[in-house]
Amino acid sequence: MSLTAFLSCVDYVLPEKKLTNEELCAGSQKWTPEKIHKKTGILERRIAAENETGLDLGEKSVEKLFAKNGIDKSTVDCLLFCTQTPDYKFPPNASILHSRLGLAKSCAAFDINLGCSGFPYCLWMAKSLILGGEASCILIVLADTLTKCCDPNDMVVTTIFGDAGSCALVTDGKKYGKKARILNSVVGTDGRGYSHLGFYSGFKTSQCAENDKFMKMNGPEVFNFTLQNVDGAIRESIAKNHLDISQIEFFFVHQANKFILDNIREKLQVDVARFPSNIERIGNTSCASVPILLGDWIDAGLIGKNSYSVACGFGVGFSWASTLLHFE
Repeated sequence: MSLTAFLSCVDYVLPEKKLTNEELCAGSQKWTPEKIHKKTGILERRIAAENETGLDLGEKSVEKLFAKNGIDKSTVDCLLFCTQTPDYKFPPNASILHSRLGLAKSCAAFDINLGCSGFPYCLWMAKSLILGGEASCILIVLADTLTKCCDPNDMVVTTIFGDAGSCALVTDGKKYGKKARILNSVVGTDGRGYSHLGFYSGFKTSQCAENDKFMKMNGPEVFNFTLQNVDGAIRESIAKNHLDISQIEFFFVHQANKFILDNIREKLQVDVARFPSNIERIGNTSCASVPILLGDWIDAGLIGKNSYSVACGFGVGFSWASTLLHFE
């Protein structure tokens, strides 16, 4: 019998602290709460506590997922931790989380240094491992605390990003649920755009200057990148699965900002009802954004039986990925 990969369950956690637009632009002569909302679609975002990291948030999301779905940790045979904000340069977050969760020594564990494209990339990788017979129960953890990397004087980034932790279980469907069958994906990279979005303080002496202690984002270039690649990747992933856009119930797209989301939706020519968004209350949560959005729709019972939806992410690298999901 041929192997199949399923998305069995999804969950997430958000930090308790909220940062509103009013608090963010207090004392600013240039920015107002209304201007931030109009430009980004965001009213507030969640901020990790001073000593709270992406690893902590990821762990909390896994504990929530295990408890809610009755997951036996001894069955997990691979752990993928997707993050841009690891606790250390090394060892990887995956190794530390492996220890905290008490996973089996036979369980592979490694980090994936991707941001907003991370969830569909991880689905693509997890499916490949299952179809290759290398794993049967893969825990994907996606967590970032990008607010700790933002220059408080740089409103381009501080208005957008929030912190969160999320996770998903991808299995062969034999032990746990079969929420959605993971179909074919489209993944891509344009490394020429690497310098337009990143955190460049590293091992190179030239990268350790004082002004490199915060992330940098070239907004116009990031926007141009999305216009050139994202809708095409979504269309290609749908066509790769022998469907067309009219057959897709929902498009779960990375919550970058309202302006980018509106442009992608308009290029795809789909109505607002099929293009969910939750950015207004939590901001851009990087690699956690798609599983958070997807988890909300699953928990609310909004996704139809025997329906198709797209999970799409794009960002740092530049990188992008679009995966088709068939909900059983």
